[in-house]
Amino acid sequence: MSGVDGALSTLGEGTIWLQMSSVGVDWAERLGHLAEGSPVTYVDAPVSGSVGPAEEGHLLILASGPLDARPLSAPILDQLGRRTYWLGEAGAAVARRSYSITGSLSWLNRSPRPSSSPRLLASTLRRWLRF
Repeated sequence: MSGVDGALSTLGEGTIWLQMSSVGVDWAERLGHLAEGSPVTYVDAPVSGSVGPAEEGHLLILASGPLDARPLSAPILDQLGRRTYWLGEAGAAVARRSYSITGSLSWLNRSPRPSSSPRLLASTLRRWLRF
């Protein structure tokens, strides 16, 4: 990714790096640090869902990154996910995500009438994680 021949060296100003893998906190931070030395804006956006929901655009996306990256990321995230919840600066999403949290909150993705309130999600996460 980095260095003279790395992928980041080929990307220009204004490029958004959507990191949507389940990489864990340490790797999300490492990847964010790589982006800091490049013109790329890093958005951490782990997902809940499998191949089927992904193909149907029904993933639950827990995203984090700079405010100015949100409108640029939205067209892509809106195609991939049923809902995107923004949780703060880059790295915040993966820091609050674990497989058990995602499983517990998967009802948000499947429910026919889930709350559209990001505050409800944040409140639920705070209570569950006690932060």
